[in-house]
Amino acid sequence: MDASQLLELINQGETLTTEFKSWVKIPDFKKLIKLCVKEIVALSNSNGGYLLIGVEDDKTITGCKNYDLQNIVESIYDRTIPNIFTKAETIRINDKDVIVIKVEKGMQLCGTTSGEYYKRLGKNSKPYNPTGIKEDFSISTDYSAQIIEQSTIDDINILEVYKLKEKLKIRDKQSTLVELDDISFLKDLSLLIDTNNGLKLNVAGMLFVGKEESIKKYLPQAECIYLHYNDNNRDEYDNRLDLKMPIISVLDRLTEKIQDYNSLINIQIGLFRLEIYDFS
Repeated sequence: MDASQLLELINQGETLTTEFKSWVKIPDFKKLIKLCVKEIVALSNSNGGYLLIGVEDDKTITGCKNYDLQNIVESIYDRTIPNIFTKAETIRINDKDVIVIKVEKGMQLCGTTSGEYYKRLGKNSKPYNPTGIKEDFSISTDYSAQIIEQSTIDDINILEVYKLKEKLKIRDKQSTLVELDDISFLKDLSLLIDTNNGLKLNVAGMLFVGKEESIKKYLPQAECIYLHYNDNNRDEYDNRLDLKMPIISVLDRLTEKIQDYNSLINIQIGLFRLEIYDFS
């Protein structure tokens, strides 16, 4: 940002994405940092933006003196959870230094180390209440709930849906979910989402009931690798299995593979004979 861009930003006044803070009116550094942290948390929990230190609420530029940019950035980092990385620079206007701190929109909820949460409301920062936090972050921070926009119902493996229903029957014999048709079943489990562009799988849906080729296409990092080590050689594996398939199939294949090497020892205790497996 150059001086002309900064002046344009200041002339717009405080907004949803811009906050002014006076340096000359708050000579106590710790108090100033505490106020700055509040505003930075609020910006991070909103749309991101800029904190301008050395500018009054009425847009007057009063500047900053005897400051340490590195100390300011580190103080903000140390007083936020999760720690917020900010970029700070000094821009000189009319022989006065304005500290410009850029704040990115947070990917998760941010707060102060004292347990305070804020969000921008117009040009002010207000406390963030639990209801608002739940509404704004319960879905956005859940990676598995993210919708795969390019997906369609053609990416669904019907056999995997059947397997999922069978697992559910074993887990909960009273469940009525298994009686639903496949599409309704997946929608009720929040694996298939009804969007303006049609039905879409989210990440969880793709991992549970996606076709193998679809998983490789949209989630190429989703892979399970099984390595078997012999008791006589624990440095080199003697069997390997690479699995790029839906979760239920992965678990079934792993169970089969582990059972192949699951040794049984019979132990006689009095009148009783016990069968002890390596893995129960």
